[in-house]
Amino acid sequence: MTDNETGDYKAHGARVHFLRGGTILIKQTVLRNNRYVIDCDARGNHKEGHVGFGSGQAKQVLDILKACQ
Repeated sequence: MTDNETGDYKAHGARVHFLRGGTILIKQTVLRNNRYVIDCDARGNHKEGHVGFGSGQAKQVLDILKACQ
């Protein structure tokens, strides 16, 4: 992914939080000023997704990570 203004590569990562009951919270991060910070959309909301415990959990995690790019 590139930054629209500069054309430079934007480094992304993710913070993964394991919540009670097996739920996973994934928040997208972006590299700013040599630190990974939570990325936000145009409205200021965190780019994140929740995954419930159960079958297909790994695919759900992958889908969230792909969607956050």
